[in-house]
Amino acid sequence: MKKAFELLLRKSASFLKLCIFIDGIDELEGDHKDMAEFLHSLVSPQVKLVVSSRPINPCLIVFEDCPSLRLQDLTKNDMEIFVKENLVGHRSMAELIDLYPSQAGELVSEIKMKAEGVFLWVKIVVKLLVDGLEDGDDMEDLQRKLLLLPPDLKDLYRRMIGKIPPDYQTQAAQIFRIFHTWNGLMESEPLTVIALSFATRDPSEISRQKVANLGPEALSWLCSTTEARIRSRCCGLLEIHKKVTNSQSQNLVVGYLHRTVAEFLTSDDVWLEICAMTGGGFDPFQHLTSACLSIMKVAHDFEDPILRLNLIYTTALCRTAKSFPDQTMQHHINTIDETMKQHQYNLRAGGGTDLTNAEPH
Repeated sequence: MKKAFELLLRKSASFLKLCIFIDGIDELEGDHKDMAEFLHSLVSPQVKLVVSSRPINPCLIVFEDCPSLRLQDLTKNDMEIFVKENLVGHRSMAELIDLYPSQAGELVSEIKMKAEGVFLWVKIVVKLLVDGLEDGDDMEDLQRKLLLLPPDLKDLYRRMIGKIPPDYQTQAAQIFRIFHTWNGLMESEPLTVIALSFATRDPSEISRQKVANLGPEALSWLCSTTEARIRSRCCGLLEIHKKVTNSQSQNLVVGYLHRTVAEFLTSDDVWLEICAMTGGGFDPFQHLTSACLSIMKVAHDFEDPILRLNLIYTTALCRTAKSFPDQTMQHHINTIDETMKQHQYNLRAGGGTDLTNAEPH
């Protein structure tokens, strides 16, 4: 491959100019010195490279004579503002600063130094320390907690997962699997908090659920309880975001804290652990299908766009799932049929749109 690339550059030198961006060459599972020397050798009037790396020795030595910048020098002031606003400005922390001013200053300095310019690391660590403050940690507890937090993001994620209470581990793993399955199938449509709320229930509940619109109070309660479950179960790796929609019940969606969380959770060893936590009988497709059917049942009426949207989601999930028995598939089809009929009947009975000439659902 090296020879092929060198040949490409030589043959195209008269008409082609390249600028190549490579992120995180320190993450290479191989010879960092060889990689750095190869990249350095490519530079010419026709080829520019911009590479990023943690400050590991092979890269520092090979790129010593190249223009460079350190991320922590650029983000230092922003991180200081963030720490002051979110940690130093906390009421409990202000009390500790009055009691231990020098230790508090050392704590803030240690956060910035340990972060090595990675703003996400600061965000996560400040949240963990604030959680500790609200749980009654004193200055010594905070210092010890910061000392034990690893500077590498992936190690930090693993530590966060390890801190999930045993009672919540199965539920957390189920949420991660449900969320990952949805993202793999519906890349352009984020998972709503309402859908996740229904997806965490027993799929058999769909049989007992009536076709009836949920009022705003019930929807608000579902959203708030699901948000609380995500916060307590998923250790900050999943977050709730607001999305601009026409429906109040669909404007809260679930997202990863950062794209690196997705990479961490789906790495082979971590994903095997997550799947083991849920047990062999857990099927995220079954839970998501039941969730979409539930949303169809609680749609406002036959003309509600949420009804048709979740009809599409349900059929897509049924089409993609590999483990649905024929009996289950038939049950889902019957549920779709009965739900659509009931919504259509309710529209006619309520004096809504004239459906006499409309095609059957």
